[in-house]
Amino acid sequence: MPKNNDRAVCVMSVGGGRYLKQYEIVEAQMKAYAERCNADFVFIDDWIDKDKKRDIFSQKLLIADLLKEYELVAFFDLDIIINPDCPDIFAGIPKDCGLAAVVNPRGSEKFRKIYAGNRRVLDETVEDYFASRGFEVDSRISKKLAGNINGGVLVFRPRLVAEAFRDYYYSEHSQGGHTAYEEAPMAYYAQTHDMFYALDERFNKMLHFESGRKEFERIYNVHHNRAYLFVEKVYKKIFHSGNVFLTGMHVKFVNSLIAEGAYMVHMSGGFYSTKAAGRLMKLLGWGKNR
Repeated sequence: MPKNNDRAVCVMSVGGGRYLKQYEIVEAQMKAYAERCNADFVFIDDWIDKDKKRDIFSQKLLIADLLKEYELVAFFDLDIIINPDCPDIFAGIPKDCGLAAVVNPRGSEKFRKIYAGNRRVLDETVEDYFASRGFEVDSRISKKLAGNINGGVLVFRPRLVAEAFRDYYYSEHSQGGHTAYEEAPMAYYAQTHDMFYALDERFNKMLHFESGRKEFERIYNVHHNRAYLFVEKVYKKIFHSGNVFLTGMHVKFVNSLIAEGAYMVHMSGGFYSTKAAGRLMKLLGWGKNR
């Protein structure tokens, strides 16, 4: 792949089907943002590890090694919606930072609301999170741990982390029954080696958590109404798409977060639909010459 800049914006979509459709919807957005950040755009469309030692999500651990010729690499999930006024994500990254990501809002009111009734998550400490996934935690290490991260928006400095992330991927370490994939090992290594930088949460506003805020009570109630979720499931089975009512709510939800200053909105936790994403690309003007 031709290299024109010392930094890159990267997305991954392996295979056809819905993930390719997601990529096609956000392709113009991602390319335009990369250009605004003076970064190359890199599209990964195949398994980095062709032998598939670990799952597709864990392939993120190999991105820094794949793109090690770059000084900085930003990775975005396909369900990331970018505010047209989003600043350069690379601008505030310290020189000693190997990994930058948003730390999950453990202990916040919105976190407690989303996990109400799940005592295991509510009572879990940062130390518990890493220890339960097989990572060593003692009093010295505990002081270095900032928290668990979300992998939807990541910034790497490959020269500092590529080898360690690759070695973990090919190791025999298991996180047991947990589904943290790339997030726990990335966070643990960077934090315990003093190479972690907590991104401003505006770079990864997760709908999953933001729905726990009081002002978004209506959409929270819809997503936690069993009868409605059943109807939605049947609707999708019959018409092969989400219904217009929920799509409209999601579009308004994302727009409201952008209006209050979110740089990037992550349509995580069951909030994503191609219809909503497509509408948002048009509303935000991505795809046009900005």
